Parts: sequence; structure tokens; C-alpha cells
Amino acid sequence: MMRIVTRALLFALLCGGILFVVLGCEDKPDTENVGDFFEGQDISADPSMSVSRVLTIYPSDVTLAVNDSVVELKVLGGRGNVTWSVRNSSRGAILTSNPSSATYRRSAAGDNVVIATDGAGNTAFRVIQQP
Repeated sequence: MMRIVTRALLFALLCGGILFVVLGCEDKPDTENVGDFFEGQDISADPSMSVSRVLTIYPSDVTLAVNDSVVELKVLGGRGNVTWSVRNSSRGAILTSNPSSATYRRSAAGDNVVIATDGAGNTAFRVIQQP
């Protein structure tokens, strides 16, 4: 009787572990609803916010206090070509970009988010603080 209970317990633990691995892992982050995530959020709370550990935007702390100020952002990591975008185009824009860097210009006050997405769909975010 004890062997049956032990085997049943081991089988249940094994099945639970397999389900955790199968259901709990993703091969790349969901970036479809990025805009919805930031809507109504206080994006200034975490200036180092990044979805991907494969792709990172530098510098990690950016503050632009005057309109028309610019900063060069660089990307580290990633696969394939990197595309750049911003969360709120009325607050700032990407002036120039290439696969490893982009120049961002502030247009108006209010924090903004720069988004870098590589060819594999990995995405990184950098909050630009704009008091």
C-alpha cells in the first residue's frame, strides 16, 4: 500500500513539474499591447524599465529638461536590425536611428518612453524623464 501511495505522489509531482515548464515558459515577450500597458501608468516610477534581458538601452538614466534637447541612445544585445519608436510622439521623437543607436529629441514636458525592438521581437524600453 505504501509503494502505491509513494508512486502516486511521485507521479503527481512529475506531472506538476512538466505542466509548470510547458505552461510557465515563453520564448519571447508579448509586445502587442505595449501602449495599453503604459496608458494611465506612472512611467517615471522606474527609469530602468526593460522587458528584455537580451536587449538593453543605454544610458540608463536620461533627463531632458529643455525642449529641443537631444540624447543619443545605444542598444546593447539583440538579434538582427533594431527599430526605434516612442510612446508619445507629442513629447519627443526619434530624429535618426541605425541598428545600434538612435537620437531622441524632446518636444514637450512630460516623461516619454523610447522603445527598441530587434529582429527577433525582443523589446527594451527606456523612460526619458522630461520635467
